[in-house]
Amino acid sequence: MAERCFCNKWVVVRTAWTEINSGKRFAGCPDQVCNYFRWVDGPLCERARMIIPGLIRRINVLEGEVKALEVKKQKTDMPCNKTALLLLLTWIIICVYLFSKKSEAEM
Repeated sequence: MAERCFCNKWVVVRTAWTEINSGKRFAGCPDQVCNYFRWVDGPLCERARMIIPGLIRRINVLEGEVKALEVKKQKTDMPCNKTALLLLLTWIIICVYLFSKKSEAEM
């Protein structure tokens, strides 16, 4: 059933991730301006209230590890790019040097 908040805007359904209400959906103001609030789901069973917070903590830990690995990858990729650029520059210098030597020898 479509409903409107106190601002007369269509409500949006969000999910709560607090310790007490993890996984419960609620309807609220899309701009969070007015104080419209209504639970969409009924109370969670005891087992869900025990399991969901642990799963959320596990997800947060894994997301932190992924972020740390991405930062580490960026740091290790940069020297490789600098090394490749230096190698390319060295080859260009060598080729120019050899070409100039060949041109001098022909004169």
